Amino acid sequence: MKRSRIVSTREPNFLTLRQENLFYIDKTKFIKDWWIGHNRVTLITRPRRFGKTLMLDTIKTFFSQQFTNRSDLFEGLAIWEDEKFRKLQVTLPVIFLSFANIKSETYEESISKFKELFVNIYDEFRSQLQNINLSMTENEHISSVHKSM
Repeated sequence: MKRSRIVSTREPNFLTLRQENLFYIDKTKFIKDWWIGHNRVTLITRPRRFGKTLMLDTIKTFFSQQFTNRSDLFEGLAIWEDEKFRKLQVTLPVIFLSFANIKSETYEESISKFKELFVNIYDEFRSQLQNINLSMTENEHISSVHKSM
């Protein structure tokens, strides 16, 4: 008898699904269609728990330079069939922002969680920002981002 395994009550991300060989319905053709469409705005409307965050996480994993040398995550998927898109993988800095986990009872608690979210994003990209020629004002702004802001 084959056992099924429960990973977590949280929705797993693309990386976890692929690394642990969990059930995944390939939606990477969406990335191709979206990229080719050159849309100025894309609105993804699906009911709750229909994979919006997972789709965005898949896009982040595909384009983000954080996943350099991880082409294995996309091998065998629809997007990997096209050489043009293989060359696009890991070519962009990606900021992934999700409000999915910002649930709280009070306004103050919500603000605190928003601050934490933004500080984490700044921290993730802080080293890359140091390699860019920024103005003094831009550097001051970046330095001002912290949890007590």
